[in-house]
Amino acid sequence: MGNILTSTQHDPYLNLAAEEYLLERANSPTLYLWINSPSVIVGKHQNIFKEVDLNFIAAKGIHAVRRTTGGGAVYHDLGNLNYSFVIPNSLYDLNKQNGILIDSLKKLGIAAYFSGRNDILADGKKIGGEAYKKTAKNGLHHGTILVDLDMAAAQSALTPSAVKLAAKGVDSVRARIANITDFVPEVNVRNVADTLAENFTAEYGGAVIPFRSQDYRERAAKFASDDWIFGNDPPCSLELPLRINGENIELQLQIHGGIVSSVNFYGDFIDASLPDKLRPVIVGKKASELTDLSFQNLFVKF
Repeated sequence: MGNILTSTQHDPYLNLAAEEYLLERANSPTLYLWINSPSVIVGKHQNIFKEVDLNFIAAKGIHAVRRTTGGGAVYHDLGNLNYSFVIPNSLYDLNKQNGILIDSLKKLGIAAYFSGRNDILADGKKIGGEAYKKTAKNGLHHGTILVDLDMAAAQSALTPSAVKLAAKGVDSVRARIANITDFVPEVNVRNVADTLAENFTAEYGGAVIPFRSQDYRERAAKFASDDWIFGNDPPCSLELPLRINGENIELQLQIHGGIVSSVNFYGDFIDASLPDKLRPVIVGKKASELTDLSFQNLFVKF
């Protein structure tokens, strides 16, 4: 008998924690449906500085999130539906699971199909994407469907700010994206969720299981931590401009595990003592703090 779990929360860290909980514990096919408040979700092996405008998302209150699967960066808000098939390895069948998804979209009037590694397309435009993970017990097949996403916010959030970056990591493939409402205006997130649940139930059965926030809180703290979000970044070199007392300085930061390990200074600044004054303030800081434009307030005393 299959199970269906629907999140009652929009907290992206809690929602990812619930997914991980299911992946560890589910004993039968389970469909998990969840919707996040505005968030940027990067793949496990991506460099967040290369994918995301951290200044923009901080200013807009958008969450920075790292998931446990590979693939590219995506933007979530209340206008898209996230789905997770958590299937015991003996029953895991990507074609069957994708068939449930595509049939659901077709019932809603969207002629969707798969292309490439993990893209869901309609009329040549990307309306969703997927990623996958296997454990000793279960397989995870999850993805997102763009129903009525804020495209302007997505574009701004997923465009890195104008800093120079030499970084390793898995790049996102930039594609033309579209909402389902571009094709069928009357469809909403609830329609997609209900249809997907119906098709899943027809295949596996659909006993509703409760969303217990208390079971996921401890895991959610891990997903929300800087160690998880930034500590998984591959080593990189980041160049940032700085202006102090009328002096223009270029900082070249070496970053390991999200922490500045060393810094070099370049420019025509007159005060030759500035590097020695600044280095202790910068080395050891979280790189996420230094990419925030307000970090220059640290140096007012100089």
